[in-house]
Amino acid sequence: MQDIFHPDIKDIELPNVFSALSDPIRLRIVAQLGSDGEHTCAELQPDGITKSTVSHHFKVLRESGIIRTRLEGTRRFVSLRKQDLDARFPGLLVTILALWGSSATANFAGSSNVPKPHRREWLQPVLSLLLNNVQKVQT
Repeated sequence: MQDIFHPDIKDIELPNVFSALSDPIRLRIVAQLGSDGEHTCAELQPDGITKSTVSHHFKVLRESGIIRTRLEGTRRFVSLRKQDLDARFPGLLVTILALWGSSATANFAGSSNVPKPHRREWLQPVLSLLLNNVQKVQT
């Protein structure tokens, strides 16, 4: 059986998480997992996106430490690493998911034209949250 690489919690790095979430398709996958929980890879494939492209997005999310993939027979199940991400970067995932908005997650299935917030609209609160957490740790 094939082993699937998942970084240890200590190896999850913030630049890799932000890089993985910088793509709208990956962000929508994370939002869908955040609202609905575990899915098979096939359930998360948006219309108009090839299987190989979606596989690439899953690999980027997995190698950045955002998702976990488990094998069950020939199917792959994907879930968020909520506990690991919250332990490593408290509040980051919940803030990103909240700022992404419920309209994006509600319209995700079957649509590649889901409206997304402008980068500044959600990035500023995330950076503020991180700055506050860093300041708490330093004091």
